[in-house]
Amino acid sequence: MSEEVPIPTPPLSAEEVATFEKLGSEELSAIDDGILSCARPHWRKVAMIVGQTMQKLADRFPQFSDTFYAHRVRTLADKGRLESQGNLSYMRFSEVKLPAHHVMHIGNHLALVFALVGMLQGSSAFASDKQQLVTGIEGLWSGADTNDPSGSAFLCIKFGTNGQGAFVSGALIAIPATFTYTLSQGRIDYVTNNTIPLNGTLRYDSAADLVVYQGKPPRRASRTANSQGPVIMSRDSDELKNTILGLVLGATNEEEVMTRIRPVLETLRHATNYDDAVARVRPVLGAITNRVKSVSGESSRSVEQPREASSATNRQDSPAPNR
Repeated sequence: MSEEVPIPTPPLSAEEVATFEKLGSEELSAIDDGILSCARPHWRKVAMIVGQTMQKLADRFPQFSDTFYAHRVRTLADKGRLESQGNLSYMRFSEVKLPAHHVMHIGNHLALVFALVGMLQGSSAFASDKQQLVTGIEGLWSGADTNDPSGSAFLCIKFGTNGQGAFVSGALIAIPATFTYTLSQGRIDYVTNNTIPLNGTLRYDSAADLVVYQGKPPRRASRTANSQGPVIMSRDSDELKNTILGLVLGATNEEEVMTRIRPVLETLRHATNYDDAVARVRPVLGAITNRVKSVSGESSRSVEQPREASSATNRQDSPAPNR
């Protein structure tokens, strides 16, 4: 068997250059944050990070190819936001990782500290709550993402009662994100808000009382994209996970998500274990929850009614991009 011949990353197309030049600072930050969220403190192939980033951002930025993301990885390495080894001109023959001083934050956002992720997985990680005989999908669901080679990745989703949802996924670093959804015959149709998107299908298995997420390859799949196995999620009774994801329900963009949870993250920064995190954050959560309710309470009914009226356009099989 002959060895693989290294192929350099080609230049950006004229179309991608033109599109890139029109990006605002918020959009560029979202792209960089998506790349950094796929990096780890250990070395990973650039091609793997490119493929995973394309999958994460396919809905929001379908116009960009693997070539664009490979160039963006190199830019982040040049800026010191990623460490690299090998020749970054060859994404299949180079690797990057998060620098030690960047492991505690993503891009321009406030630190999403390890305590948050540890808390999200918790000492009672993915605890079943079936004894409460809850019906429907409302509530918190968690499951291990076995597609990630780190062995510590997870997916946690909260479904609200008003068609609002929130999720967090990843390993050492994760940013909560939000969406709206409808449930029909076990199929969960959702539309991601202006936050990091899910890029796959969701369904509810009522017989097993499980939620199943199946990731999809990006529209422009790279040569290195691998098929993804499903993430099986069971009910989770963890109070902190439930409350923190509840805080971001209805947030329409990443800035609003971060604004809502920033006080929690600051409080958790110095937590030493799960119990310490609970003790530190509970009073903060109560104050934030009351403030969020007071701000969004009046608009909650207006959110539900239009979504219900336009449910046909919120389905994943509608002509929307990447659905």
